[in-house]
Amino acid sequence: IAQKLTNTSGETKQWGYQANGNWFRDIHWIRGSGAQEFDTLIDPKTSQFNQQPIVDIVQLVASDFYHSMGISPSPADLDAGSGGIEAGQSAMKYEGAWWFPRMVTPEMRDSGTAVDFDVVLMPKQQDENRPHRGWAEGVVMFSTAP
Repeated sequence: IAQKLTNTSGETKQWGYQANGNWFRDIHWIRGSGAQEFDTLIDPKTSQFNQQPIVDIVQLVASDFYHSMGISPSPADLDAGSGGIEAGQSAMKYEGAWWFPRMVTPEMRDSGTAVDFDVVLMPKQQDENRPHRGWAEGVVMFSTAP
């Protein structure tokens, strides 16, 4: 979907997905593979980042989304104020409720700068039996996206 929503030709670029660029902010992609990054979630002792599903996911979110796939604005784009979902230039983003004030506040609504968005559940991926993470976090997508 993100590849179909990406259009980087022309003056204004439209990205399909705004990656967070680090494993802990894109944790759903790891957990959805059925892998777990530490031996236990409470008081972990051993890192398990060497599991192939985790290696593959970290490669995607930290590099491929920006470079080989070209579906996400780079950190440099975002630092320059370009490409972010809050600027209307990314179609989707995985975030939690703390991100909403960047999208819409009463002041933004009054000034016409609020971003019209919707929230959807993340795909369950390979681990069909895993409880959905959507109760806590989700992907933001423009309500006008195809």
